[in-house]
Amino acid sequence: MSKKQKRWQRKVTHYFFIFFLLNLAFPTALFPDNLHALWEKRKGLIISGRLKEAELVLKEIGEEKLNEGIENLWDYAILLFREAQRAKIFNREWALRLIAASVSLAPDLPYLYFYQGELLWLKTPWDFSVLIKHYVDGLKARWRNVSLMVGEVGRWSLIASSAVQFGVLLFCLLLISKRMPLFLYPLKKELKGGERDLIKGLGRIGLLSLPLVLHLNLLWSAFALSLILWPFLRKGERGALFLSLLLLVYFLPLPERWASYCCSGKAQVVLDTYEALYGRRDGEAVKRLERWVSLNPYDRDSLLTLGLVYKREGRWQKALDLYQRLLSLNPRDPQVWNNMGNIFLLSEEVDKAIRCYKRAIELAPVEGGFYYNLSKALGKKSILLLDEADRNFQKARELSPKLITDHLKKESLHPNRYLIDSSLSRGDLYSRIFGNYCREELPWWIYGAWGRALSDRLPLMSPALILLILLILLLVGRREEWGSPQKCALCGMVISNGVSHKEGENRVCGECLLLVRGKETSKELKSRKFNQIMEEMRRERRTMRVLSFLPGGAHLWKGYPYKGLIILIFLSAFISGLYLWERAPVSLYPLPSKGIGEVVLGGLLFLLFCYFFIRDGRRRENRERVPLPGPIET
Repeated sequence: MSKKQKRWQRKVTHYFFIFFLLNLAFPTALFPDNLHALWEKRKGLIISGRLKEAELVLKEIGEEKLNEGIENLWDYAILLFREAQRAKIFNREWALRLIAASVSLAPDLPYLYFYQGELLWLKTPWDFSVLIKHYVDGLKARWRNVSLMVGEVGRWSLIASSAVQFGVLLFCLLLISKRMPLFLYPLKKELKGGERDLIKGLGRIGLLSLPLVLHLNLLWSAFALSLILWPFLRKGERGALFLSLLLLVYFLPLPERWASYCCSGKAQVVLDTYEALYGRRDGEAVKRLERWVSLNPYDRDSLLTLGLVYKREGRWQKALDLYQRLLSLNPRDPQVWNNMGNIFLLSEEVDKAIRCYKRAIELAPVEGGFYYNLSKALGKKSILLLDEADRNFQKARELSPKLITDHLKKESLHPNRYLIDSSLSRGDLYSRIFGNYCREELPWWIYGAWGRALSDRLPLMSPALILLILLILLLVGRREEWGSPQKCALCGMVISNGVSHKEGENRVCGECLLLVRGKETSKELKSRKFNQIMEEMRRERRTMRVLSFLPGGAHLWKGYPYKGLIILIFLSAFISGLYLWERAPVSLYPLPSKGIGEVVLGGLLFLLFCYFFIRDGRRRENRERVPLPGPIET
């Protein structure tokens, strides 16, 4: 290719790159005028093809963000992420620079780290360490993003609720298909018998139609049918059915209760606090905080946050009034003394600032940020105090090395970057939002969850009534034997009165018992029973061949009900997560979809899960069959 053709190709690529890169329809300015003006300036530079100058403007936006005291510019970071996605088609290096800039604008947005790792991994596909490192960084950013994590909790509660519902439904359907033949075995005889037997048969049919009469949904209908089969269930299956009831009671309402709590004022104030401290300091969030403080004048965390917001916006006197109000509520609050000292130091009242810092150190002598601020005040007061200032600075680095190092990276003479402010940590926000949830919702989970109506036709039909029925069945079962038909553990025939062959719940018919013990002398009977046993084994193998492809199905069929139930729930969790992950919103922002790291990791975990438990189900011994002690002579 000639030089002229190469120049023409670069020119065409440049114009197509510009066309795909920009999203020119940007909403009304959501930030201070200086930030929006810089963004508009950058757009003009990109249109004119001056990409290097546009990259320098991004650095100016980052500096201005720090000057405004804003930690995360969500909107601009997401726009840069979209530009990087488009730029990847034409210029991967430029896409990498764009995504790095978006990370600096919104360090709490995890998807940026995921995409950055993917771009770096594409350069060296054999080096997975880059992908893993950025994926771990993304998980850390997800933890730092309190608002996003609250949405994630809602999403995971929805996935857990769906998994329990689907898993318990599969468990009940398998249990019904396994034990229903024993329930229906006497029906044919009862319908052909006398008046008393006919009533029993009609009652048996009436029990099966009970879920339809009560207008129960599919899940509770399957559970009710399993409960009807209680006399035919083994001890482990009854325990697993009781565990299923507990899981349904406590997991079904989980997403609804969490969503209703997140819509309450106590949860909203925590989200607004995070937005004010670590987000883009949205004006609506600040107004909601002000309304909350007017209604809750003794909320220390909200008052402290609002004071810090006023300080970052330059309203120092309002911040000082709030700090003095906080000290009237609790004069031994070191964070308030530190923040008040910052206001005094910025107002050139150095002596007052030093007294505040010393009081804060007296109350909390292990906080390195207080020593750092004191060193600044001492250095500003007099050149003769530089040695003392240096000692306090070294003390600060000794106590809080990471805090001081991070602050020095962004330090400047700007009021929002000169000193270290005390604020609520993300751990404090998590403690508050989840602590309030536990305190408010605990009574409902103890009492209210059991009183939910399951049927619109019979309001008394609730989990509490089902629990009462289960307890009655347990008490009746302890006092006397049910006398229900059982299945022979060798030939598979349904028997009314089996003879116990071994310890446990396995039973064999009288003919099989004589055959196994070698006391049967009739060759014709031996041949017939042998054919029956072989036919039952072939039927069992066909069933296992089908159920082994369902993780947990073979475990339940072979007599491991608890393990089968748990495996079915985890299988349902994978399926529910695959279906609901993109459909369950976790944020009001148009966040990107799953990265390749999440897809690959989720796919590998699902394949390993299926492989391990399918293999485990095939290898396990069938607990409900009695092995032949040796060859049977026919």
